[in-house]
Amino acid sequence: GFGIANIEAMSCGCIPVATNTTALPEVVGDAGLFVPFNDVAATTEAIKTALRSPELAMKARARIVEYFTPETRERPFLAEIRALLGE
Repeated sequence: GFGIANIEAMSCGCIPVATNTTALPEVVGDAGLFVPFNDVAATTEAIKTALRSPELAMKARARIVEYFTPETRERPFLAEIRALLGE
């Protein structure tokens, strides 16, 4: 659900093609393309569009750099681990 794989890929300039579910809209924002779930034709077209959109690749990376830094992702994760360990 949260979209960690999308965050990692987008940080490398990959353009996400995602469904409008779980936390993906929050992660992708306006830096990717959304398709209906299980719509092969729409997904195919979105992938073709992504491959022709180098400006969207830069936008994807910029979104992650701005909103999902390693530090902002690490803090809550470590807090959860500490809570589980009773620290």
